[in-house]
Amino acid sequence: MNFLGEEEYVILRVNGGRLKNNEEAKIEISDGLSLKQVVKTANRKFGGNPNTIKVYNKSGVLLFEEDFNLIGANDILYIALNGENFNYCAILDDYDLGRTLGIGGFGKVVLGKHRVKRNQVAIKFTDVGNELSSANLISSIYKEAESLKALIHKHIVQLYHAFIEGKQFIMIMEAAMGGELLDYLKINKCMPEKTARHVILQVIQAMLYCHSRGVVHRDLKLENVLFRS
Repeated sequence: MNFLGEEEYVILRVNGGRLKNNEEAKIEISDGLSLKQVVKTANRKFGGNPNTIKVYNKSGVLLFEEDFNLIGANDILYIALNGENFNYCAILDDYDLGRTLGIGGFGKVVLGKHRVKRNQVAIKFTDVGNELSSANLISSIYKEAESLKALIHKHIVQLYHAFIEGKQFIMIMEAAMGGELLDYLKINKCMPEKTARHVILQVIQAMLYCHSRGVVHRDLKLENVLFRS
C-alpha cells in the first residue's frame, strides 16, 4: 500500500555489480513501467548499447515487455549493458556479510543479512576450482542445486539461491542458528529420550519427504542436523 503523495520506485542495478559504490538508478512507477523506459533510464545512467541491453529480475529471469506489469514497488532489476547472461553473483549485493559460522574442508559458511528485509541467511562458499574444468560437472552442480531449491519442508533448511562465482560455488540458505546436533552432544554428553525421539522423528519426516521427490541425502550425520534456535 502506498499513501497519498508517497512515490513508488523500482531499483536498477548493473548486472554483476560492475559499478563502484553499488551505484543504482530509480524509476518511479506510479504511471506504470515499460521495458523501453527501463532501457532508456539504464542507458542514460550506466551507458551501454540500448539495442543490446537486457533486463533481468532478481531471480535471473530475462524480462520482456509483457512481464513489466508484474513488477512492483522496491523490486530490483539487473541491467546487462552488453546483452550478457545474468550474473548470479549480483544476488550477493543484497546481503551484508557478517561473522564466519563455520570452516571446513569444503570452504566456509558466513552469516548474511538482507539489506532490505533484514532477515538472516547462511552463505556457504565451496571451492570447486577443479570441477569447473568439466562442463558436465558444472551442469550436475546446477542440477543438484535446482533439486534442493525445490525442497520446501519445515524440517529442511531452505536453499534460496545457488550459483558459481569465479572458482567458488555459493549457496544462500536459511540460517539455522541453534548449532549442530554434534556440538549439542559434545557439550551435554547425552540427550533426554523424549528430546531424542522428537529429533529423530523430524529427521525421518524430512527424509521421507526427500525420498518422495526422488532425492537421497547420502551424508546424514550429526553435524548435518541443525537447530533453528
